[in-house]
Amino acid sequence: MSAVSIPCGPLGYEPVEVASNPDLRKFHEKYSNNNLSSQVPGQQHPPRGQKNGSAIRKPSLLLKQQRLRELQEWEYQAAIAPRRTANPGPVGLLGFGLSTILLNLHNTGRFPLSTVIVAMGIALGGGAQVIAGLLEWVRGNTFAHVAFTSYGTFWLSLVLVWLLPNTAARSSSIVEPASEYFVGVYLVLWGIFSFFMLMCTIRMNVAIFIVFLTVTLLFLMLGFANMTGNQTALRVTGYEGVICGSTALYLAFAEILNEVWDRTILPVIPMTQLLDWLGVRRQKPEEVTGLNSSVPILKNDGNT
Repeated sequence: MSAVSIPCGPLGYEPVEVASNPDLRKFHEKYSNNNLSSQVPGQQHPPRGQKNGSAIRKPSLLLKQQRLRELQEWEYQAAIAPRRTANPGPVGLLGFGLSTILLNLHNTGRFPLSTVIVAMGIALGGGAQVIAGLLEWVRGNTFAHVAFTSYGTFWLSLVLVWLLPNTAARSSSIVEPASEYFVGVYLVLWGIFSFFMLMCTIRMNVAIFIVFLTVTLLFLMLGFANMTGNQTALRVTGYEGVICGSTALYLAFAEILNEVWDRTILPVIPMTQLLDWLGVRRQKPEEVTGLNSSVPILKNDGNT
C-alpha cells in the first residue's frame, strides 16, 4: 500500500493511503501531476498580433485555477469521508431472541409445537440470522459473521429435524427419524460450539457475555434433557431459554436505541469497566520483571 499526496501543488495535503479506497484512488489519478495540467483551461498561446493576450487572459486563468482547486477540495473531502453502513447486528439478535423465546415457551409445557414456532424458526431464526451474518462478513466482523450464520443454520437444521420425518423420509429405508438421545447429542455439540464463542465475548461487553453464557447453558441443558428423557429438566430448561432469548432482545434494543439517540439509553457495560468495578486492573509491563513487556498481566489488588 503506497502513500501519496493528494492533490499535488498549492493545496499540500498530507500523504494518504489510497490502495484501500477506490474513490480516493480515482481522485488521485484524476488530479495527479500528469493530468493536472491538461485539466486547467486557458493554456493556449495568444493569437498573433495580440500583444496583451496573456494579460487579458490572466485573470480568467487564475479564476479557473481557483475553481479547479475548490473542486479538488470538495472531491477530496468526499473521497476520504467514511462510508456509514447500517448495523445488521440487531436484526440477527432479534431473530435469535424471538425464536428462542417461542421455542422455550413450548419447552415449559405451556404451548404445543405449532406452526408459529416453525415459521419463526425458518423466517426469523434462520433466514434473518443468516442474512445478518453475511452482512457482518461484508463489514469485516468475523465474530458476528460466525455467530449469526451458525445459529441461523442451526435453526434451519432444527426445523428440518422436525419436518423431515413427516415427508418422504418416513418411508425411506436409509434415513431414519432421529431418536431423542441423538437429538440430545446434536444439542450438546452446539453447546460446545457456544462455549468457545463465549470465550470470545470476554473481550467485549457484559451484555453479549450474558447472552452467550445463557446460550451455552441452554444447549447443554436441552441436550441433557433429551438424552435422559427427563421432562422436569426440559421444563426448567424452557424457563432458562426464555431468559436467554430476553437477554438477546435486550442487547438488540440497546444497540438500536443507543445508536439512534447517540447516547447510552440501555447500558451494555464494557468488560474493562466491569474489571474496574471488581478491582482487577491491568498491570503496567514495566512493573513486571523477568517477563516479556508485551504481555499484559491481570492483577488483583486485593479490593475484592
